[in-house]
Amino acid sequence: MNNIVRFLQQNNHFLLLTHRRPDGDTLGSAAALCAGLRSLGKAAYLWRNPEITGRYLPFTEPYFAPEGYEHSTTIAVDTASASLLGKDWDGPVHLRIDHHPATAGFADMEYSDPSAAACGEVIQELLERLGVTLTKEIAELLYIAISTDTGCFRYSNTTARTHRHAAALIDAGIDAQMLNVKVFAKSRERLAMESAIAANIAYSAGGRVAAASLTLEEKTAVAVAEDDLENIAGIAQGIEGVQVALMLREEADSWRVSCRTSEPYAANAICGVLGGGGHSRAAGAEIKRRITPEAARAQVLAALWEMYPELRD
Repeated sequence: MNNIVRFLQQNNHFLLLTHRRPDGDTLGSAAALCAGLRSLGKAAYLWRNPEITGRYLPFTEPYFAPEGYEHSTTIAVDTASASLLGKDWDGPVHLRIDHHPATAGFADMEYSDPSAAACGEVIQELLERLGVTLTKEIAELLYIAISTDTGCFRYSNTTARTHRHAAALIDAGIDAQMLNVKVFAKSRERLAMESAIAANIAYSAGGRVAAASLTLEEKTAVAVAEDDLENIAGIAQGIEGVQVALMLREEADSWRVSCRTSEPYAANAICGVLGGGGHSRAAGAEIKRRITPEAARAQVLAALWEMYPELRD
């Protein structure tokens, strides 16, 4: 991390990049780093990711780059590969800060800490090394980053380190209850979508595997917004006895696959068979063709059985 600290101290006019379908971790981490760099007298802005949803807009809007801003240093935050860079981004990346184990190799300089539950933890420690004062504003952004990537501290990636970071953020004056409501509250459309997903969950391996899907038709029927699609993989994961939760979401010409696991099964190994990747407990992949829900589910289950044949019924 010393090299990253020196890099940030020696450079200026930053533009911070977030990944496709930006979640709370990439946005909160990037905005917190942006605010921290500004406090050091640096020029720093967020690239306006075209896929950002209304849930996070109030927290990030103050940091978006104005039209005509000329940057000289780009930083990708919480982005494991070049293919995950925000839609419409086309430019060099000078620094990548992340917590994914993937070997990205698309930035001039890279720092990743896979032991961190969220990129927000990495940014919080980096800001401390930079001598940035942990203001309430920065603490709110970091809390959004860490809480969303840990399922509000329910996921298995949550550690004592995570709670120590959260405690420091609360000590900085944040209203954690208020933030939890704003970030995790469910709309009526979300509840209707969860009902549709629950109705088609298929169990195997004695209930240890749960596979669900959401078609474009089902999404349209409940008029669900993009905001409400975040973390739908966690729906099946929360079912008693489930160790491998598979979520398939239909896109215009593909299927987006999310996998959540508990020991001893590795989500990134399962998704790796499909050309994807991620963490051992949470990973994703994409089936890049238009097929039926049944065919998509069969393809994902085949990947699971290839890695763990003992789970095949």
